[in-house]
Amino acid sequence: MGRGGRILVQSDICSGCRACMLACVAAHEGGFGYAAARIRVTKIETEGLDVPSVCRLCRKPGCVAACPAGALSRDPVLGVVRLDEEECIACGACADGCPFGMVILHPTTGLPLICDLCGGDPSCVKRCAPGAIHWGGADEQARERREALALREGGGARESDTVEEHVGASGVAPARFRANRPPARPPRGGGSVRPASRNEGGTE
Repeated sequence: MGRGGRILVQSDICSGCRACMLACVAAHEGGFGYAAARIRVTKIETEGLDVPSVCRLCRKPGCVAACPAGALSRDPVLGVVRLDEEECIACGACADGCPFGMVILHPTTGLPLICDLCGGDPSCVKRCAPGAIHWGGADEQARERREALALREGGGARESDTVEEHVGASGVAPARFRANRPPARPPRGGGSVRPASRNEGGTE
């Protein structure tokens, strides 16, 4: 997959299987589970959505700025945040400093867990069967934003056309697009849909 990319999210096709979280834990911890995953999938019950959230690779990471020990630094090549475990005091300030909630504290050591993109070949992406998370570059991300904006302004987005335009998807955009979906087409054969009468299919 190479350098200079990032994980892009299309939350409206996420199946909620959480295979991405399992792959992350297996790659980094050599074990099985969800607690130490650096990617998160959140279920939004009111929308019926499962939304993957990933590190946004901020140019000025709030987690780095919040660290009082100087244990975090931004990798200038991959854009990920690196941890110096020797300097880390496990205070959790970095977790508070991330506005997207994507700094997870290790359930055993208390050290921050931040996505490192698996060195540029993310295990989570390879395990996502529906393609809700995929690898892309800055150009692809900008194109998806333009597509999403065009659909939103045109008011003619269909559910199958929705594109999640930002990393760390919130799930709001897919719901908004579905609200603007055009009315259903009439059935094949040219007929129109006739509302059912109250008396049809039963007695008064």
